[in-house]
Order: sequence, then C-alpha cells, then structure tokens
Amino acid sequence: MRCFLWLLFLPGSLGGDPLSLIPKTLSAWEGSCVLISCNIEEEYESRPLNQVSFAWYFQPLFNKTLNDYNGKLLYNSNQTTTAVSSEFRNRVKFVGNLGRKNCSLKISQLRPSDTGDYGIRLYWRAGMLPNQQKWLGKVTITIRESPSELIEIVSTEGKENSVYKVACSIPYSCLDEPITLSIQGLEDHHVWSPETTTKLQTVQTELSFMATWEDHEKQLTCLLKTADGREIKKPFGNLEVKYGPKGVKVNADPGDTVREGDKLTLECIVNSSNPVVYSYQWFKNDVPWKDWLFGSRREFDSLKETDSGSYSCQATNVIESVNSGRLMINVQYPPKVNIIMSHSSIQERDFVILTCSATGNPSISGYEWYKSSKPDIITAKKDLQFEGIQPRNSGTYHCVARNKIGQSNASVTLNVRYRPKDVQLFHLNHLPIKEGDKVILNCSVGSSYPSNNRYKFFGSGVDTPESWDSTRMFFAKPAPFTFYRCEACNSIGCTSSPSITLDILYGPKDVKLSREPSGLIREGNSVQLICSVRMANPQQLNYTWYKNGQLLPLNSTENVLLIQNARSVDSGIYHCVSKNIITNAESPTIKLEVNYGPRNVHLTLDQKGVTEGMDIYLRCDNDAYPTAVTYKWYWKGEEIFMEDSKILVLRKIKVAQSGDYLCKAFNSVSNKESQPITISVSYSTATMMKQTLISLGVVLVLIILLGLLLYGCKKWKKTTRSDIGSTQRPGSFFVRKAKREVPLNNNCRLNEGRTGRPQDCQNEEQDGSISYARLQFSHSGLNDHTIYSRVMLPKIGLNSSESNVIYSAVKKPALHPKNDTKMDYENVMNKEEELHYSSLVNLASRPHPINVDLETDSQSEDSIQYAALRL
Repeated sequence: MRCFLWLLFLPGSLGGDPLSLIPKTLSAWEGSCVLISCNIEEEYESRPLNQVSFAWYFQPLFNKTLNDYNGKLLYNSNQTTTAVSSEFRNRVKFVGNLGRKNCSLKISQLRPSDTGDYGIRLYWRAGMLPNQQKWLGKVTITIRESPSELIEIVSTEGKENSVYKVACSIPYSCLDEPITLSIQGLEDHHVWSPETTTKLQTVQTELSFMATWEDHEKQLTCLLKTADGREIKKPFGNLEVKYGPKGVKVNADPGDTVREGDKLTLECIVNSSNPVVYSYQWFKNDVPWKDWLFGSRREFDSLKETDSGSYSCQATNVIESVNSGRLMINVQYPPKVNIIMSHSSIQERDFVILTCSATGNPSISGYEWYKSSKPDIITAKKDLQFEGIQPRNSGTYHCVARNKIGQSNASVTLNVRYRPKDVQLFHLNHLPIKEGDKVILNCSVGSSYPSNNRYKFFGSGVDTPESWDSTRMFFAKPAPFTFYRCEACNSIGCTSSPSITLDILYGPKDVKLSREPSGLIREGNSVQLICSVRMANPQQLNYTWYKNGQLLPLNSTENVLLIQNARSVDSGIYHCVSKNIITNAESPTIKLEVNYGPRNVHLTLDQKGVTEGMDIYLRCDNDAYPTAVTYKWYWKGEEIFMEDSKILVLRKIKVAQSGDYLCKAFNSVSNKESQPITISVSYSTATMMKQTLISLGVVLVLIILLGLLLYGCKKWKKTTRSDIGSTQRPGSFFVRKAKREVPLNNNCRLNEGRTGRPQDCQNEEQDGSISYARLQFSHSGLNDHTIYSRVMLPKIGLNSSESNVIYSAVKKPALHPKNDTKMDYENVMNKEEELHYSSLVNLASRPHPINVDLETDSQSEDSIQYAALRL
C-alpha cells in the first residue's frame, strides 16, 4: 500500500502525457523560421488541467541538484521569473493561447547553431495532492544551410496519353511568412492548375499534365521563392514516359509488283519504342499468320498467285501493340478458270446461273461459253443464265477465259431434276359402294426424275403415311365429304392427282335429341324436342318418337316434336329414332321436366287428441316440382321464426299453444299456403289435480286468516275495556279528553294533593292541536323525575283510521344524583337511555279538537283517550 501511495504522488507516474507535440522532428533552412506545434490536454486522469505553467528550453538536460530540467530558456509562461536566453532574444515568440491549451512556439531567423532538441516543461498541481505534477515534451529541429537540401522531388513513371503527376515539397511551418513552390519545364503543355497544399508543416506543389511519347527523358525544375525574395532551383530527374512502338511500316524487296515464281523479302521497321519491341506479328489481308510470330522479316522463295494481297505487321512492347500500314503485293499469273453453279441441285423452273470464275493478273480480258453438242458460242459474258430451266436444258457446258499472259477453260454438266408428272387416281370397284365395302384405289405416274417415286393417299379412311405401293385398299366409311386423291413424290417434290368422288351410302350418324328452350320449363309453357342427325346418305329420313320407352303415335319426316301448353303429365324420358334406306339410329334419351309450384298443400297432425306435455308433429304435405325446399309456419296469423322445415315439432306442448296453425310451401316456381288447422290442448290429469289442491289450499288459508282476525279483534276489545277500568300501574297512564272550552287562567294547575300521580299542563293555544302530558316515575334511592311528552292531535279531515290514533314519544331519562332536581324534556338532550313510544287511541265516533287534562276523571267514553306505555 505504501508503494502505491508513493506512485500516486510521483510526477507523471500515473496516466498518459498531457502534452501533444506534432511532429516530433522538424527541418528548416538558415534564415527561415519554424513553428513548434504544441497542445495541452483538457483533462488528466479525469481531472481538469487548470492553472498550469510551462517553460520552453533549448537543449534541456536534467539537473539532479534541482531535481528538474533546465537549459537555455526560450519562453516561460511566468514572464516575471526568468529572462530569455540571449541567443534567442527577439527571435522567439509564443504564438499559443494558454486559455485554449495551446503552447505553440515560433523561432525566426534560424541559424545552423539552432539545430538541436527543444523541450517544454509543464507544471501542474492537482487539487489536494502534495506534489506538483511535471511533464517534459521534446522536438528535434535540424537547420540546413540551403533550402535545396530540403526540397523533395517526386516524379513517377507514366504512360503516353495518361495523366502524369510531378510534385516537389519542402518542410515549412511559418504561414505568416509565405513561400511559393512551382515546377518549370512544361510551358508547351496543357497542364491542370497546380495544387499547393500545406500539410503536417510541409508545403507541396503538385502538377498534372497529359504525357506524350516525346516527353520521355525531358527534365523539369522545382523553383522555390522564399519570403525574403530569394529563388532556389532544384532539377528533377529525366521523365520516364512509357509508350508503344512508333513509325511502324512494311518494306518490300525487290518491290511490290512481281511475277509468279519470283523471290520476295518483307521487313517490319520501327522508328522508336520504350521499352523496346519484343515481338512482331504479320498479317495478310488483315488475317494473322499464326505460323510466324516473332521475326521482323518474311521471305518468299517462289511466289504463287495466292501470295498476292495486302501485307502489314504488328510491333509489340509491354505498353501496346502497333500495326503498320498495308502494303499491296501484286503477283501476276495467267487465268485460272472455275465454273460456279448457283444451285448444287438444279430443279425444274429454277433460276440457274453458271459463273465462269477466272482469276488472273493482269485481269481477265474476255469469256466464251459453249455446249458440247453444239460448236456455236452461246454467250461471251462471264455468266450463263437460265430463267426457269427445263429438263431439255440438261447437258455439258464449257467456259474459256483470257488475259494478256494466256488463256484456260473449264466445263460443267447440268442435270435438271423435276417432280412426277401426269399423276392420276382410279378406283377398281363395282357400284354402288356401301358402308363397310372393300375399296381399291390405284395411283399412276407419267414420268419423273429421279424415278424413286413414293405414294400417299388422301380421303375418308385412307389418310396414310407415304409408301412405295401405288395401290391402296380400305373399307368404306361414312364421311360428309367422300373426295379422294393421291400424291406421287420423289426427292424433288410431290405431285397431286385430281380428286375423284366415291358415293358411299350409310345410315344416320350421331343422332341427338335437344330441347328448346333449354332452360326451366314451367307448366303452361311450350317446348320443342328436336331430333338432329349429323350426317346420312341418302338424306331422306323418317323419325319416330318414344316417351318412357313407349312409342308415341307420331311418324313423319319432321324432326321436331312440339308440346304446347306443357303439363306435369308431359314430364318423362324421351328419345327419337331416325331411319333411311340403309339403316336406322337411335338418339340418347333426354329428360323433360315440367316445373310447377306447390299444390294440394295441407297439414297432417300425428295425434287426434292433444294433451299438454305431448310432442306434436305437424307435417306440411304438398305436390310440387321441383320439390318444395322452404317452408314457413304460422300460429294465430303470426309467423313462427326459425322454423323452415317441412315438419313442425312442438315439444311438450302447453295449453297456451292452442290455436290455428298453417304452413306455406316454397319452390323456385311459386308458393302456396295450406288451410289452417286448429289444435286444442287439454289439461293433463296431474295439472287438474294440482289446480284443485291449490284452490282448496287458498280457501283454507282464507278461512284461517278470517278466524284469526275475528279472534284478534275480540281480544283487542277485551283488552281495551279492561285497560280503561283497571287501576293505574307504574309505567302506564291514560289521557282524558279535554273540554273544548279554554280556561281563562293560562297557568298550569298542579295537583299536589295526590302524591305519586302525574301532573298535567294544558296548552293555551286556541286550536288545541298540541297537548302535553307529564309522566313521573319513582326510582329506588333516587328523587322523582318528570318526563314531558308532546302529543300531536289529529286534524279534522283525515281518514277515520288515522284520526283515531295519536302517536307520542316518551323518553326515559338517565339516572341523576339524589340532589339533582333538573327536569328533562324530550327533544332537548340526546343522552336519554331509552326511547318509548305510546299510542293514543281515540274511542270517540267523530273527530274533534282535544285538550288533554290528566287531572280530569270523567267517565264519558267520547271524552277519554287511552295510552299504553311500556318501559
């Protein structure tokens, strides 16, 4: 752990170097300037580098005594501490910006003695760390006496007619003292604008131009103009331009015109090439000689007529191949004759040309044509023509050609080929010919060349491939057209005979029965059945008709059976029979279906007597074609939805489902509804017994309730009367009906003569609607307490039941100490222990205002109201 802490406080021991010096080496020349690019990182070990200081030194060395680097001071960020070395005074300038962490330094008026190392010492104290962080960055600068030592020239190899690039550069970093670089020596070329760039403290000029083969070994110069106006030149090396062979041509010895059998030498000459030519290729009439590739010379020991033509050569180096111009060699010789025919095989009526193809040098001066059987000249032209050649033009022909050197001839034989002629077809049968008879045909040919004839026959039942037999045998077959012909063929072509007709008799063929109209036939419509015959010979036909296999009483030459006002009885399976003198034929059957809507629609019930709980099936019977597929059911005139089948099922029918039912049947033609049927559903035995028992139970319950009511009324009367005459008990009281007269004295009267009895106070209001009653109870060990109750009297005009009952709320107070004489009133405090209700029953026969006076003991029934109080 101690070692780790020591490393933590050691300057520069952890993390990277926050100094950035690019590049590490610089070059300049005497009298120029140099800019040392320097930057300080924003952070070091994730801590911002603030309040840093630094010093630039020339030839910095570590001083063990000072435990730090020192040297010739160039610049110190703390200008007040140390003076700049005298050797660099007024030549060093700080061009950085410490706020932007830029520590760059510029040195001007460089001397050779300025060559060496330049270092920057960076100081920084990081927060709570006890030691100061230090770093040293170095740059090496070399000073040359002349700028030419630093100029670098780049000249790559190029090819002719391609972009050639040359460049020169010099290290330089003082942009405030500009210099210029240019390339000289290409004034006669079209060059692109030179590009001057400053990159990594280097000034570079690049020039591009289109190189030609004449630029090879040309010398260019790089020109530097310094800030003080000096010009320094540095030559380029010779340009290296690669190009193909130049000035390629063919030379002939002794010349380009020679005689057949003479000698001839050809040579391929090249004026210039970089790199040199390594192969030659010769061409005659633009066709290469594959047997002689690399030599520049070509020799002929004995010329032939075929050696005439144009000659050229191709010289090849690593860049390209260049062809020479053509040299025409003229070899002279006498005519050589060859007859060319326009057709290899001559046929009759061809347009034939015989060409006397004669080659000679000098050219042919004349032609003559002869036929071997005739000595006369046919024509003196080069071509002998036959327009529509005939067999009589066959024979041997001769051609003679001449030039200035001599003459020669050639011959050819013509054989005109033609197809068979005079082709005829005959039959060898006795008439008449019926279906199934054996027929023999013979095909004859007048003449043909070549004579290898083949035969082919055409007609009903005799279409067969070619054969060498001129006769053909077959069995007569029915056909709508009984024309026959034959063809005779050889290698030239075929010739057809005139057609002959054979009358072959046969019965009706392809008898078919059809219906019109072909669509839906409804009852009452008209329909036609048509019996058609594709072919028959003879065509006089009779027709018979059948329905469901039974012959109909119809027999005529008409092929149409007309059914007017079709009915359902006309439905059935029909077919017809057609007949001529040869035989008869039967048609396939056809089914006639007369469509009609539902009829005889009626309902069928599967039960005679209907009792509730049974499953009832109603079937909607009808007669229709096509069969009715959709049904609607109605009950009491209302449609029964979700039922569309032929049978209506009423499961566990109820009495409430009694009524009239009917159905409506639908098919594609029409619809019709049935007569209604009435279903009466009777109660079941169990239902009748259940209803009887329920009725008896209801009557019994009513009797019991009536008895209980009578008993309750009698008991209530007895209780009421006994309560009137009984002695007052603790916890109960009665209220006597007050007189209508209001006493003059408004004060409450106290009855003190009778101890333990309730005291009363009458309300003085004139309407007599409210009376108060005071109830006093005695409690063991406590003083008497008084409870007040407010009695609301009924108003006149209410119904008799309401007018006879007065409700009063009596509240029992909580117990108080003995000496507490405080009186409790209802509706004043909410701390009562119990709530008691009393009902006051008015026994009077008519309503009238009541004043309650508990002290009055009158025995009149119509002046007394009773109250029962239970505590």
